[in-house]
Amino acid sequence: MALVEDDALSPTSDITTDPELPEQWWINLRTALMNLSVHSTDRVSMGQTHLTRRIHEVYGTDIDTTITDWACAHGDLGYANPCGPRLSITDWESWGMGPAGWDEACLWSASLTAPTLAERVQALFSTILSTRSGKLPRLLLCANVERAFQRTGRKAPLTDTMADVTASLFRDLR
Repeated sequence: MALVEDDALSPTSDITTDPELPEQWWINLRTALMNLSVHSTDRVSMGQTHLTRRIHEVYGTDIDTTITDWACAHGDLGYANPCGPRLSITDWESWGMGPAGWDEACLWSASLTAPTLAERVQALFSTILSTRSGKLPRLLLCANVERAFQRTGRKAPLTDTMADVTASLFRDLR
């Protein structure tokens, strides 16, 4: 254990303004996630069954949701867990194997209410987010937003944005 002296970037997973982190923070984050991804464990952060069930529940079964690339992940990477301006990552109870790109997709989703930040995350992690394994977790996150809307009838701030992303992801995944 270590004492983390810097604050979390947000009190919640989502963030509404760009925290304007130094370039080194982003470099360190990318390196940390790459280093984490190569570890092997029996723990599961996000399994195939959950991903498939949720996507099919919301969008139907006409899309192949098979994940072929797995990686070790933090499992809950929103803006309440990374600290700054020096990078520390807290809240590790959800770590384990997941689709390659799971952490990056979670950070991307949590960034969408701050468009410049979302663009930064998309560009920084484009190598993994542009793969099939990176697109399926993003589709799952879109499904979560759509499912909440279907259940409550209330649009979240990201409902329309996620719908646009969903259309693009469907084109790419089919």
